[in-house]
Amino acid sequence: VSNDWKIYQLPARTSPADLHALQDFLRSCSDEPVTVSALRLRKLDTLTLQFLIAAAKSWTARGLRFEVTDISAEIGKVLGQLGVRPQMLTWKEGQ
Repeated sequence: VSNDWKIYQLPARTSPADLHALQDFLRSCSDEPVTVSALRLRKLDTLTLQFLIAAAKSWTARGLRFEVTDISAEIGKVLGQLGVRPQMLTWKEGQ
């Protein structure tokens, strides 16, 4: 198992095709720590959020790190309002 984080960049807005690309990325990195960067993300839809929470749970259950980075303050606020906690999805706000 590698200690190098694998990084995936979310697009500004997600679509079903983007979720397939994210799913393919995660399959290819299933035994490695993963960072999903939301640097370009401007709108987080519920399907993508559910997918990220499920992936985080899967990685955590296998003792691997999974985090979402570069979340805007606005999206971070929405996550908090939706009740998303660090136990569900570890995220870091960008600058």
